[in-house]
Amino acid sequence: MTDQQRLRLAAELAGGVPAFPEMPSPSLTLESADAGRTHYSSYSPVDLRSVLTSPTDTPTTVLGELSLPSGEREPTPAIVFLPGSAGVLETDRQQRWEAWFLDRRIAVFFVDPYGPRGRTAEMPYAQALLATSPIDIVADAYGALRLLDSHPRIDSERIGLMGLSLGGACVRTAMDDRFRHAYAAEHPGFAAFVDFYGPCTEDLGTRRTNGGPLLTARGTADESNDQAACEATIAQLERAGSRVDVRWYDGVAHGWDALTERAFFAEFPWVAGCHTSYDEAARPLYRGEPISIGEPAGSRAERIAARLQVLAAASGDLRFGYTNGRDDEAARRAEADLAEFLRDALSISTGA
Repeated sequence: MTDQQRLRLAAELAGGVPAFPEMPSPSLTLESADAGRTHYSSYSPVDLRSVLTSPTDTPTTVLGELSLPSGEREPTPAIVFLPGSAGVLETDRQQRWEAWFLDRRIAVFFVDPYGPRGRTAEMPYAQALLATSPIDIVADAYGALRLLDSHPRIDSERIGLMGLSLGGACVRTAMDDRFRHAYAAEHPGFAAFVDFYGPCTEDLGTRRTNGGPLLTARGTADESNDQAACEATIAQLERAGSRVDVRWYDGVAHGWDALTERAFFAEFPWVAGCHTSYDEAARPLYRGEPISIGEPAGSRAERIAARLQVLAAASGDLRFGYTNGRDDEAARRAEADLAEFLRDALSISTGA
């Protein structure tokens, strides 16, 4: 099968990828009183090669929600918050995190990367994940950084990035300074990074971060987080210039801050190990062997089809079933670790 035949086949398999819905014009700057839901400017590069070769060729209007602490006169620190694959807007989970940050006088900006790219409640889970790639979510994070940089009530030098599950993996990806250079070259980048139980499924080959520290936390009973792969990822980020604070919680599973009770979900997919990597030109490799996917230029559908080929190549490492759900003690420990980390990383007092 030729490269073109593979690309056409993958395009057929990805035929159900939704189109972008109609969106309002994005806000490019914010005023002192601006808060709440905001449409803002981002991009949909889909994969790493597109970031390096044509990062802004698919402008995309996405959605975020900004909450500001009341009564603050001086510019406040802020957190850009990336959800897991289930999304976070309009949930009690978002409200819990919103209250946590506001109690500590930290603004928080929740990102919705999925709805603006056509995700609906009826859409199959796999199709929704195919329509919005982790690279797209990283572009959204930097779009939020550019937007918050303009807000008079936010200290642009004290903006952190936090994510849960898939969002946590995107946080680690965003630490690669190639993304800052592509999407926020005039800004020094995020001042701190927080990854809660983000799976470690690929080797990005990060050689340089912007130097911001990382708090990364996960449980030893989380089947979806491969310990050896995560340790290798952490070591790479340290070599690339960032201090990393690591927390492993004994007996703790995935999603400890969730509202659902802890249970084993046999249908939940995850990837074992970290066997996907990239060569010098950011072409994908699986177990060190090239994955032939054609060139990165082309329509969004073609780039998604190429991404599908990468996923298909790694299908031998696909597993199903992991433990997920509420763990109040783990949540308390994680929140305490987060408060301590932010106190130093963003130079703030985190006492409620």
